[in-house]
Amino acid sequence: MKSTRNQLLAEKNALGDRVFLQTLKGRSGPSLTSELSESQGICRRQARRVVAMAYKQIQADIDETDISRPQLVAQLVHCLQTAMAQALASQHPSAVVGTARELRELLGLGAEQQQQHRPMVKRWS
Repeated sequence: MKSTRNQLLAEKNALGDRVFLQTLKGRSGPSLTSELSESQGICRRQARRVVAMAYKQIQADIDETDISRPQLVAQLVHCLQTAMAQALASQHPSAVVGTARELRELLGLGAEQQQQHRPMVKRWS
């Protein structure tokens, strides 16, 4: 029983390491999630958890080192563009919209939206 548990932990760590390396190579989260769910036979939710762990590891590594902001922005733009292209190819319009919004927000391309609250006034005409 103990050896089975150790085997499962070793497989999980190996899978996490592979996802971590693929993320560093610029693979997008949605593409890794799809690949994991198909190749490993795990559900998409579990695959997203593995990808999220890889992103947390990258974030921890970035926090330890001093990487400049332009490098990070360039890498994020590349990843978002890759994710958008894959979403277009697989005909997932909601994923395209989501990545486009993230890209727009990252680059500051959207118009400033300021909420102007006007008092409710009844007009009798």
